[in-house]
Amino acid sequence: MDTKQVGEKLVALCREGRNIEAIDTLYSQDIVSIEAMGNEEMPAEMSGIAAIKGKNEWW
Repeated sequence: MDTKQVGEKLVALCREGRNIEAIDTLYSQDIVSIEAMGNEEMPAEMSGIAAIKGKNEWW
């Protein structure tokens, strides 16, 4: 898949409420998510697919 196809697939899955499926199929196992700000409950930087799934479920 090229970048455009990945983006289209991500948007389609998220619009259908299939966010975890999007993570499972499109994200790298060693993904790093960096937000502008964090706190004790949700740090600004999170690494790994499990952390990103947890972040998504928390949100």
